[in-house]
Amino acid sequence: MHPDNKAMATTGVNRINIENLGIGLSCLFFKSLAYIDKGSQVRIFLYLLLSEE
Repeated sequence: MHPDNKAMATTGVNRINIENLGIGLSCLFFKSLAYIDKGSQVRIFLYLLLSEE
């Protein structure tokens, strides 16, 4: 494989991993928010946020 192609492939994999990590952290953050704040507004917000994806 050409060095440039290998570098591009590695960068692509790293970008995907970073995006997945970000999504995972966001989910954890929102879940903990919903757990800490039992208010209905947070639940409605989470429901709307998750239902759009």
